[in-house]
Amino acid sequence: MRFSDTFIGLALLCFAAIVVGYASTFPDIPGQPYGPGLFPILIGIGMGVCGLILAVKGWGQHRFRAIFTGSEWLHSVHYLGAFVLSIAAVIFYIVAANTLGFLITSFILLSIMFLWLRRRILSSLCIAAGVTAVTYIIFFYLLSVPLPMGILRPLME
Repeated sequence: MRFSDTFIGLALLCFAAIVVGYASTFPDIPGQPYGPGLFPILIGIGMGVCGLILAVKGWGQHRFRAIFTGSEWLHSVHYLGAFVLSIAAVIFYIVAANTLGFLITSFILLSIMFLWLRRRILSSLCIAAGVTAVTYIIFFYLLSVPLPMGILRPLME
């Protein structure tokens, strides 16, 4: 499945406008020079710029190209599985993160995804553990984001 660059760029631009508009409604935190909407607004602006560039570039290259064309990955079990696995991973995180905690859930998800994509057990598990640890350190300690601890809560206190 392939969408034209113009269509994706315009869709990304619309989504960015929604993100920036909604994030600007977030309340300010007293005593803070920036509020909780800062990062979503910055990400939305970045998405908007990328969407605009993609739309303009796509329009210039393929003015009359169809919005949607088929692609070879639709016939590949491996790529179709990776697509379904990505959506299932987001749903699994939403359902399991509060119970299992960020560390366990993230490690499980990344391990499964790396195993699907790389098919090397040891390197997939090591990379999943490293990415989970680095993500945890950045968000929990450096950015002070309260990540769910789940069943590890007694060990973390």
